[in-house]
Amino acid sequence: MTAPQQHAPPVYACAAGAVLHAHAGETLEPAVLLYTFLPPDVELRDAPARVDVHADGPGSATVTVRVLTEGQSLSWQLPIAPFVAALPGQPGDAGRMVLLALVDAEPEPGFWARPADCERLAAELQLPVADLVDALRGRLTPWLAEDLTLLLHDDAHDRAVDHSPAQTLASAVLAHYRGDLTAEPTTTSVVRALELAPDSFTAELGGRLCAALATAVHDADDPTISAVLERVGPFESEVLRILTMLPAAVGSAAPAKRTDVVMQFLLAAQDRDETVRAAVSVIARLARTRFGPDLPDEQVLLRLGMVDDAGLARLARLWVDLAVGSSLPAAQDDSTTAGVAARLLAQGSPGTVWLRDTAASLVRLGLPVAGRHPDRIAPALQAVKTLLEDDDADGATVRGALRACLELARFSRARAGVGPGRWLEVPAPVAAQAITAAYLAGTDRDTTVDLLTELLEDDVDGIDLLDGLVCATSQLLVHLDQQEDLELRRLQVGELLAAVPAGPRGARWLLATTLLEARTHDPASADLGPFLLAEAPVDAERLAGKAGRGGMVSAGLTCLEALAQVFGEAAQMSREELLGLVLPSALAEHDLLRRPADPTGE
Repeated sequence: MTAPQQHAPPVYACAAGAVLHAHAGETLEPAVLLYTFLPPDVELRDAPARVDVHADGPGSATVTVRVLTEGQSLSWQLPIAPFVAALPGQPGDAGRMVLLALVDAEPEPGFWARPADCERLAAELQLPVADLVDALRGRLTPWLAEDLTLLLHDDAHDRAVDHSPAQTLASAVLAHYRGDLTAEPTTTSVVRALELAPDSFTAELGGRLCAALATAVHDADDPTISAVLERVGPFESEVLRILTMLPAAVGSAAPAKRTDVVMQFLLAAQDRDETVRAAVSVIARLARTRFGPDLPDEQVLLRLGMVDDAGLARLARLWVDLAVGSSLPAAQDDSTTAGVAARLLAQGSPGTVWLRDTAASLVRLGLPVAGRHPDRIAPALQAVKTLLEDDDADGATVRGALRACLELARFSRARAGVGPGRWLEVPAPVAAQAITAAYLAGTDRDTTVDLLTELLEDDVDGIDLLDGLVCATSQLLVHLDQQEDLELRRLQVGELLAAVPAGPRGARWLLATTLLEARTHDPASADLGPFLLAEAPVDAERLAGKAGRGGMVSAGLTCLEALAQVFGEAAQMSREELLGLVLPSALAEHDLLRRPADPTGE
């Protein structure tokens, strides 16, 4: 990488709040406008670039903006006033942004008073507001700092929906392991999530961080730790504290207590943010030293006992298969157990942890059902006890525990109506995707409806599901050509209606309702109302309430299947995408799925 090209005012002009005609005449975005001269071989308009901003020290009137792109580093030392004026920025895909608009030319007289044409810009760089707020910490008025804190809180809540705690941590650890440029931003995402995200998110993320650090430290031998210590920098006090003090504490703790020991150790630190950054770094450094730098991502995570979203999806599919197996006759348990066990053992430590949690949940559910006669499930209880007490469960122990899970699940449902949703040990949105993936792979419809219904929060009713199905429908209709030939569109709607049964037990009323309401949900949806005039008006909420949860899930599948068949090609959305991704996403977006337990216990 070349040495940074340093640009400092007053050589180059920097103006705040310039109005950019960005992408459309009616779109006006506040930005910081910077006139500069770029090196002749630098192209920023279309090239991928990493942008960061940091303070220039306490009391400094400037911040430094750095751009890394295609092997070159550019940086500008700029006054803070324009950036303060451009806050709080605009919503962006990765959160709030402040635009830094670059013009590769001398500033013209009065440039600050005129709109800037986007076509003249050398680049539009996005500075995350969260990074900018960190750089301006202590330099903002209290009221502005408070407003920005609230804004970042809202964004953190939104991003928590987009990235699971597992993926947030995995991305940071893998970036450090690879030595990627994204290591610092992804670690910052972990820090901010722990500070700003909802309690359930922070509890899971913190637990995963402590568990991963416990595994990394416990499994590292003395030469590995010594090798990492030799490369610790002089200002990495928290990294040094973790590597010198934590191994002894973890080594003396019982296996079940190691994560708690790590948690107490991290909480005792004076600077929590710095401790979290150090913990992520230590996990990756120990992994790189133990495994070498070239291990595939999946293997790195597996050996650290971690999962990302792909790993969660594999665990969710195990839950689906176990739930399906519990609905089958006991005579098929051997076949179910063999298939699930083989894939579970391939997941390593995360698979075993999932099985322990699932088995423990089933025991907690089964004991009250058995009441005064626990002997009814005594063999299953013994198999689970063996699993929980075995630190290194082998194949026989795993298969025995899986049989016990099937027996306990079948017993609890037959005696007390306790379904698979009650012993779910993966996030519900991930489980919903696993269910629809299994359906697309051939799982029967009744089982799919049952499992999706089991995932719904207890207070969700048919009317709530109506909103989620309208959302899923609109996500297909927004991709239809609004200028399509009217006669062709009329024929398509007729084919769609004919594919869905009418009558009291049919789903045509739901199809017509979702098609009509989709435009209300998203105005960009194709307007099919003119082609539905022949459909009799209905009281959709009354029918949804009457259909109930299971009825609405079943009818929704029917409608979405028909939509994919008739409009899938025109909307460039396959059946697999609509059912496998869009439907689970809509259910999660409308808060219809089971929520994680409240970590506060309230």
